[in-house]
Amino acid sequence: MAQVAISVEVQPTLTILLDSLYTLVPFDAGGIVVPDAGRPVVRVRATRGYPPDLEMPVARGIVGEVIRTGQSRLVHDVKQDPAYVAVRPSTNAQLTVPLASPRGVLGAISLESDRAPAFDDQDLALVTLFAQQATVVIERALLHEQLIRQSRLEREIDIARDILQGLTPLVAPILPGLQAFGRSVTAESVGGDAFDFVPYPESQLGVSIADAKGKGLPGALLAVAHHAMLHALVSMELRLRATFTRISDLLARSVPSGNFVTTFYGIVDVTERRMVYANAGHPPPLLVRANGQIESLAVTGSALGFPHVAPMREAYAVFGSGDGLVLFTDGVTDVGPSPEEFFDVSGLQTALRHLWTRNAVDICNGLLDEVSRRASGMLPDDATVVVLKFE
Repeated sequence: MAQVAISVEVQPTLTILLDSLYTLVPFDAGGIVVPDAGRPVVRVRATRGYPPDLEMPVARGIVGEVIRTGQSRLVHDVKQDPAYVAVRPSTNAQLTVPLASPRGVLGAISLESDRAPAFDDQDLALVTLFAQQATVVIERALLHEQLIRQSRLEREIDIARDILQGLTPLVAPILPGLQAFGRSVTAESVGGDAFDFVPYPESQLGVSIADAKGKGLPGALLAVAHHAMLHALVSMELRLRATFTRISDLLARSVPSGNFVTTFYGIVDVTERRMVYANAGHPPPLLVRANGQIESLAVTGSALGFPHVAPMREAYAVFGSGDGLVLFTDGVTDVGPSPEEFFDVSGLQTALRHLWTRNAVDICNGLLDEVSRRASGMLPDDATVVVLKFE
């Protein structure tokens, strides 16, 4: 074991261990097998005589049984054992022992022989002792690999965070007669929520909010893809329903099945106090009247990313002096000690009535402060609020 004591690279470590074991207990095929993280299979990480990159279901076979139970198996005739899954037609005997640590079973050492019988109780005792010593080295090597993978993931997250921060408006737009402000709070270091303000000529402003399926890096990358598509198509001055239909088709073709984005996009004419909008499966924004009345704007189509959905529609909203619009993601309403105590839309409306005499910045921050309070500072999902208020 001294030969590998200083090694922390997984593949060289496992190969040296297997070669060392061969000098003690000769075999025709053997491997050090570990479960593949996140998948229901075990993978042969070091091999002599097995096909390269061999994978086996963890729920089947002698190796899977040893990893699941933590109990060794000495099989003198594999053809008589119903648990055996043939990898080599010439195999007659198999010896498999677990790599057990205080934290659980890390994997297994499995040896096969073309002779029958080939292994005995003395071989079992020797391989078991070897596995006990090897487990310490293997555990350290696997931990080192995990740390490297985690470091790489953290670098990728940093890149995604920088991209998202570059897409988020740094300052609110300034238009005579309209206050506008938005803010996102993420449940992880990066999230799937996004919002934006898009300037148009002649006192018009585009406003968008989106929620990509999933938190963390996958949600963030999907949000970035949606943002890029939206800006590219908006610049072509297409109708909103055509813009959303094209984005949905592009996402359906380019992202894994089951990934989708809910989004709202509106074009506000500040002078006319009128807005045309499309809502693709997003929580309906709230139109707040100066007198405290609140109404929800209709959803006009399905979330983006599903193929062959019904055509998107457009709708309109008209505002008066002191009226406004509040856009939000479900991370705002789906927060509380239990589903029965969620903030929900009715709680959001109550909070808005108390806050509506303030400016757009204070309204937005006040809502997110209430969300954070209800979540006890630990948000279960990204939360985003955008407020428009006519003067």
